[in-house]
Order: sequence, then C-alpha cells, then structure tokens
Amino acid sequence: MEDLTCYVHSDDWGMIALVPVEKQAEIAQVLEPNDTGELDDTRPAYSILDRQIALDELQQVFDGLLVEADQLLTGYTTDLEAVEEGFGFFDQDFGAFYGTLQDGLVDTLYFDNQACNCGEDFSAAIAAFARFARHHRLLLVDWYLDLTLSFDDETVFERYLEEE
Repeated sequence: MEDLTCYVHSDDWGMIALVPVEKQAEIAQVLEPNDTGELDDTRPAYSILDRQIALDELQQVFDGLLVEADQLLTGYTTDLEAVEEGFGFFDQDFGAFYGTLQDGLVDTLYFDNQACNCGEDFSAAIAAFARFARHHRLLLVDWYLDLTLSFDDETVFERYLEEE
C-alpha cells in the first residue's frame, strides 16, 4: 500500500506562503531592512479564509496531477506530529502544496519545493496552480529569498521554479 503521508520539516513550514495580494505592501515592509540593515525574522502567517476556498476546489485543481495526502506531518525527523486540520497535495519529485483548514475552508496555504526535481515535467500542476492563484488573487511570498511573486503572468511561477 502506498504511503500517502506528506511531511514538511519544521524549519521549512510556511517559508513559501500564498497570501492575499492586498497584503503586498505589508509584506514589503517586513522584507525591508531595518535601521541596522538586518531583515526582520518575523514571518507572519496570513490567513486566506476570506477567499472562501473549500478543500474540494484544491482537489479539483490537482486531480490527476498531485497526490492528496492522507495526513500532513511536521516537526523534526525524530519528533513528528500530525497537523490538526492539515492537508497536502504532493509528489515526491516535485514538492507539496499544503496548509490548514478552518471550518472546511483553506485558512493557510503554503508551498514546499525542497524536493523539486526540475528535470521532471510538472508543467500541468504548475499551470493549474498558477490559474488557481490568479483567480483567487493570491501572491507567493518566498521568505527564503525575500521576494514576492504575482501570478498576473501565466508563466511567472514556472520561471520562478526554474530559477530555484
């Protein structure tokens, strides 16, 4: 039987987030160096509940493209815990879209591309997600690279992954 567990290391949790585009100015301030030239290490979690996205919509987006996880785990490899109200869609060679639900709606949504094998063709999943993000007016925030990415251009997400 296939293991349908999606695992995101605790250090990687939320490092690539999907947030409402209306938060772009606020995020730009967080990404701005302070008086000492240091970036603020605060990475606020942004809810997307106002987008009213039901889990079944994500199931439709990734149907036949990524596997839906039976459970979402996080923590360190020796100390794993199940994420309450967690979900994930993943492929071992691509990475995962994952997050949390509240009352059946997507509350937080993240992307983990640590396992991404750029030689594989995941263009259908990438394009499907880009359309979804554009439709729901979401912005990608990569806290690793201190950058934001708009989905206005259909190919920007694919180019972002190629540059990783």
